Amino acid sequence: MKFSTLSRNFGMKKLRVIKYFFESMWTIAKNLLTGETFVHPEVARQRYSICKSCESFNPEYDLCRECYCVMGIKTKLEGMQCPLLKWDKLGLNKNKK
Repeated sequence: MKFSTLSRNFGMKKLRVIKYFFESMWTIAKNLLTGETFVHPEVARQRYSICKSCESFNPEYDLCRECYCVMGIKTKLEGMQCPLLKWDKLGLNKNKK
């Protein structure tokens, strides 16, 4: 593979990550501004624990590599769900992957 192709692909990946990150931040901000309620602290803790044990979790940035959301925030909001369906909008899925 040529260096120019490699660098171009890497650049596109960075742009895609930035795009998804800002889209997820916009969704979270919009939910908060429209009165989105928070889940019980125990549910948020369980959700976050599931995220931390997932192969898609990036602990350095507290981000999910699937949806690029900040998990410390997303796991606390009632209307959110895991893109891999490990937990859902209402609480926790019974069939965790």
